[in-house]
Amino acid sequence: MTVADLVARYRARAQEAEALGATAPVGAFYRLVVGELEAVAGNRRSPTSTDAPDRLLDVREAAARLSVTPRWLYVHAGDFPFTVRLPGRRLRFREAGLAAWLAGRRP
Repeated sequence: MTVADLVARYRARAQEAEALGATAPVGAFYRLVVGELEAVAGNRRSPTSTDAPDRLLDVREAAARLSVTPRWLYVHAGDFPFTVRLPGRRLRFREAGLAAWLAGRRP
């Protein structure tokens, strides 16, 4: 197996994790691995310069994008595949996951 094969395999796994709505940053992890492999192969300047992890939105930002109140979002956060639960009972929402979910819901 070559580095190019590993890169392709991990890219596919990152896309699968995001498509399934993994609540853990699995997709971001695979993208980090891809960046490191490409850096070793000489194809990239830095493993973290491009495939940065997805930005996490706070409740107010996510509520605004969903056109709901923050209170409603707290109550229904478990219904969304892009919800990330942080220590201390804090909620965040994956920006790319929210955008993909909205794109799939709108005609």
